[in-house]
Formats: sequence, C-alpha cells, structure tokens
Amino acid sequence: ILIYGGVNQTGYQYSGLAVLNILNYVWTVISSTGSASSLFSSGHKATLYFDIIIFAFGEFPFNNSRYLMDTTVRILNISNGQYRWVNSFSPPPTPLSTQNQSMNIQNPTSKTNIIIVVSTIGGSTVCIRMLVLIGYIIYKKNRSKEFRDVAESNNEI
Repeated sequence: ILIYGGVNQTGYQYSGLAVLNILNYVWTVISSTGSASSLFSSGHKATLYFDIIIFAFGEFPFNNSRYLMDTTVRILNISNGQYRWVNSFSPPPTPLSTQNQSMNIQNPTSKTNIIIVVSTIGGSTVCIRMLVLIGYIIYKKNRSKEFRDVAESNNEI
C-alpha cells in the first residue's frame, strides 16, 4: 500500500511517499526522484498501470482555509524498486497472440451464427406445430363430447 501527499486537520501538508509493509504493518517513508517529488496534493485518485502509478486531480490547500482544485496528472514509475516521477509513459506492446485469442472469443464465426439461427428457427417451428396439434386434439375431443350430449338429450325426449 502506497500513499502520496495529504493534509491533516491543522493544515499540515504532506508531500512525500510512504509504503505500508502489510506483513508487520509498519509505514516507511520513501524517497523519490524527478520533478514532482516536492509537490503535494490531497484527495486525488491513483491508478496502478503496469509499473507506473498515475495520480490525477485532487486538491491542495490555499491560504490555510480554502482548497484549490489540482488539475495536474503525475506519473510515478515504480519499476526496479525505485520511485521516479516521470513526464510521460509508453505502455509495453500487447503480445499478438493475446490479441488474436481475445478476438476469437469475442467474435463467433459465421458457421456458429448459422447454427444458432437454424436451431432457433427449427425449434420454434416444432413448438408451434406441437401447440397447434394439441389445440386440434382438444377441439375435436370437446366437439365430439358436444355431439354426444346433443344426441343423448334428443333420445330422452
């Protein structure tokens, strides 16, 4: 766990970096190099991306009672156990094989699409035919019962 900057209740401004060792819960202040090492900020957001941490926005105290929005984006390179503030970052290239695998997963083949469409149409057709057949059987059964009831009532007269 790494923290950068901050302000306490009395307005004291922290400008450094500190790391928490989660094995023994001891904070250690660490030194950094680069242009942003002496700047402070609080309330900012941070995102870890590969070997860098991107700090964005937040605020900093102004006149001990007001805060100004901090629109600066800072980049901290944490590779090789060193903490160095940098002005730019180039992400490592994505391996080609990983791109191809993800594309195959996201884009089903046309053969798969055809199978899905044909199965859906075929299944729907079978279901509709079964419902019509069941309806016809019920209709015929009720109609023959109706004729029997009419015939029986005629015989009683």
